[in-house]
Amino acid sequence: MSPGTEVSNDGRLRLVFLLLILAVLGAYAVIQRPWAGGGDGEDAVAAAANCPGTETPPLRTVDLKHLDRLRQEITAPAVFGADLHSYEEGFVGTAAAFSDQEPTMQPISTSDKGVEAGYEIRWWTPSRHDVVADVWLFEDAGAAGDFLDQATSTRCREEARETMAPRPDGGVDLEWRNPFGFMQQDLYLTRGPRVYRLAMVVPGAPEHPVSSVRHEGFKLANALGCELLGLPCGLHRKSPSRATAL
Repeated sequence: MSPGTEVSNDGRLRLVFLLLILAVLGAYAVIQRPWAGGGDGEDAVAAAANCPGTETPPLRTVDLKHLDRLRQEITAPAVFGADLHSYEEGFVGTAAAFSDQEPTMQPISTSDKGVEAGYEIRWWTPSRHDVVADVWLFEDAGAAGDFLDQATSTRCREEARETMAPRPDGGVDLEWRNPFGFMQQDLYLTRGPRVYRLAMVVPGAPEHPVSSVRHEGFKLANALGCELLGLPCGLHRKSPSRATAL
């Protein structure tokens, strides 16, 4: 994870903007993949290509209202405070699990039926933790489970280790050195056809594993997972589950 470009947090403006994108792209009924032209996206594909078993299941195609409901499921203020604001958010593909590529405001793939169901939000906390939340929607729970197995593999990552999360149940904790050179702690969760990633880079994170940093990163990532699912293992409060059936 690295700093990005700040975007608007006004949900209505965002939805209007996304609807305009979909209308223009849908009119031409074309498939667009922004990483094909090079730059950061090209690096992401290269990173994924070097990772064993990254022929990931396809994401479900949804309309933008459905995507906005998915977006509302991923949040961080419950753990870090109500004044937390995102510095970057947008569409994201499954390759981000391996490359940590930044989200884009251009859909990863579009058709006359909608857009691929992948979204990411990034925050800086007042304590300078870099926090990322992703949600990906697949066709069914089996495809989501297959992606979870691939995304939590240590074979294609540097300084990587994975273990079952102590909380919430079924979560997988993955620590790895991200492409920017910092140790990062990720929590992966599946709920039906959805996969969530809640990722943390602790301030001053080193290039190699340190137990105190690992403990802090996973404590916060796992607390975010509990808050997302409405479980009492979160740090601040119990809240209604945001992971609704889709």
